[in-house]
Amino acid sequence: LLNRKKAKDLLAMERAGDPETPPALVIVVDEFAALVSEVPEFVDGVVDVAQRGRSLGLHLILATQRPAGVIKDNLRANTNLRVALRMADEHDSTDVLGSPVAAGFDPGVPGRGAVRTGPGRIALFQTGYAGGRSTSAPPKAAIGIETLVFGPGEQWDVPAAPGQDEAPHETGPTDIARAVRTIQAAATSLGVPEPRKPWLPELAPVVDLSDLGSQSDARLVLGVVDLPAHQEQRTLHYRPDRDGCMVVYGTSGSGKSTTLRALGVGAGMAGGADAGGPLHVYGLDFGSGGLAMLEPLPHVGSVIDGSDAERVSRLVRWLRDACDDRAARYAKARAGTIGEYRALTCRPDEPRILLLVDGLSAFRDGYETQPGRAAVWSAFQRVVAEGRPLGVHVVMSAERPGALPSSLAGSVQRRLVMRQADENAYGVLDVPKDVLNPSSSPGRAVLAGSADELQVAVPGGRTSPAEQAREIEGLAARMRAAGVRPAPPIRRLPSLVELSGLPVAVGGLPVLGVADETLEPCGFEPHGTFLLAGLPGSGRTTVLGALSASLRRFLPQGRLYYVGSRRSPVHASGLWTEAAVTAEETAALARRLVADLVVPPADGEPIVLVIESITDFLGGPAEQPLTEAVKAARRNDHFVLAESETSTWGSAWPLVAEVRNGRRGLVLQPDHLDGDALFRTAFPRMGRAEFPPGRGVYVESGRLLRVQVPVAD
Repeated sequence: LLNRKKAKDLLAMERAGDPETPPALVIVVDEFAALVSEVPEFVDGVVDVAQRGRSLGLHLILATQRPAGVIKDNLRANTNLRVALRMADEHDSTDVLGSPVAAGFDPGVPGRGAVRTGPGRIALFQTGYAGGRSTSAPPKAAIGIETLVFGPGEQWDVPAAPGQDEAPHETGPTDIARAVRTIQAAATSLGVPEPRKPWLPELAPVVDLSDLGSQSDARLVLGVVDLPAHQEQRTLHYRPDRDGCMVVYGTSGSGKSTTLRALGVGAGMAGGADAGGPLHVYGLDFGSGGLAMLEPLPHVGSVIDGSDAERVSRLVRWLRDACDDRAARYAKARAGTIGEYRALTCRPDEPRILLLVDGLSAFRDGYETQPGRAAVWSAFQRVVAEGRPLGVHVVMSAERPGALPSSLAGSVQRRLVMRQADENAYGVLDVPKDVLNPSSSPGRAVLAGSADELQVAVPGGRTSPAEQAREIEGLAARMRAAGVRPAPPIRRLPSLVELSGLPVAVGGLPVLGVADETLEPCGFEPHGTFLLAGLPGSGRTTVLGALSASLRRFLPQGRLYYVGSRRSPVHASGLWTEAAVTAEETAALARRLVADLVVPPADGEPIVLVIESITDFLGGPAEQPLTEAVKAARRNDHFVLAESETSTWGSAWPLVAEVRNGRRGLVLQPDHLDGDALFRTAFPRMGRAEFPPGRGVYVESGRLLRVQVPVAD
């Protein structure tokens, strides 16, 4: 500016009355020593201002207790005016003024100082006190009382009258307050504009998601970031194709769940043919239910509670299978991202998938090392590692740095750090310690590897979850009215299945029930032994009847034999070629069957022997014949279906052991210890609430499968 105006310095422009003359800038630093120790890189800028700033109208006022070790030589050479108030010793006074005079000031006279304007030019002064109070009212007349004696009199101390108020000038505004008020009034009356601040205002504690512009499935609004180096505050986006997976770190109440919720809502504001394509959102909520309010949105397929192990496993397996399917299709189309695939194959309806995981630590604890669930965690790792180019992205929340295992850390490109409970965690997460503190507002964050603050945007610009829920419901209604196609949900295994609604055979096998993994009918081999166990009230009798009915449908002309109780509804079903309900009848039937069971089925239709409550026959006349019959059936590909309560299957009787040695069967309402006891196969920890009547774990060749057995008509 000075170059263009051909001016020597700012003072020359002021004298010329140039309207473009900028104001002088005075930088005041109190306790300069603290600034040097806490922000050492700032000192270089201060030195630069001191060296070049005078002619540019930039001036420094630095205050410190003692300059030794703080004021460097290059800075000292450019400070012409030096002021010393009372100093601690003569060395400090000499360092500032070149004279020890400041060390001798009376401590009882605050504000006494000396100023050095050049070599040997030192002047004493008394600082004006801006904290005093003054008034234009005339002072009251003072009355003094003095004892008259020969020589000087003795002054009396006259106490104030009771109830007498202090003088008005003792309680009025200070001089500095009056000066500020007067200057403000003068600036207002003259229309003096407010000077430009050299920095932007602090980020707002709450930012409305809808105020930050449009979104697309490849560009979701995250919040507003403050960039002091550029004197700019701009919208920051989460770009799945570039950023891949993201993890949000923060202690309780810092805004982790709200961040995930905002991304889910932003996905509803994006999408459509003109903005890339559809975006489907799924949630795994291992936290306090913060994602549940997303469920009304049509683009949200399902938000699954962390305790629902069945649907958690199904969602992760579905995402893994989606990655496998897309990998083959994208490779065939020579596409590196979902956007390229849409363009190359003219399929703009190919949905991008966003998985929100609230509570990574709980997810990891429940699945990483648990028997039977480790496969789910492995599938999740594959989705995180392989999903980015396939349009499958994961955003997770975690409370501490150690929650993200090393097996996932290499696949997570972006880390968003919110307020931490431990200050040392900032260093681990590659974030400066002095950006966030316990008083930081919820949603205030820093990207790892940066010092720039970010305020995460929230739906409706409101911090209350109830108000956000109302905003989300309104968005859901608008999306449905606009005809947004809903995302496919993650269904639950039904708790009631009718046998008549299932096919007679599945893959050439009789129907066992509906499988958890596929939600489709599954079958079982009608050969060898089959153990049916369960607690009282778990539905063993109903399941036994359903399996018997399924066998009869599969073998309409086959030979089915029943051994059990006369009062059992299974006996009364009328499915049987012959039935035995007493010990003597059972022994006779078993002896007759042995002759047929020692011969493999010639026509492919095995003989079926159903034993209800098998432990009732232990120690009686039917035990030995039944043992021989079961042994012959197992060795010659006939079929034995035996039922009893779970606790009774642990006995060492030969009859029970012969059935149990097949290591195949169904356990209703199982405990994690039942796997080793009955099948020598480890079961994961499962809650009995996950198993309504008729649902159990089917075990065959060490493989576990949850099955809902149908109800016979």
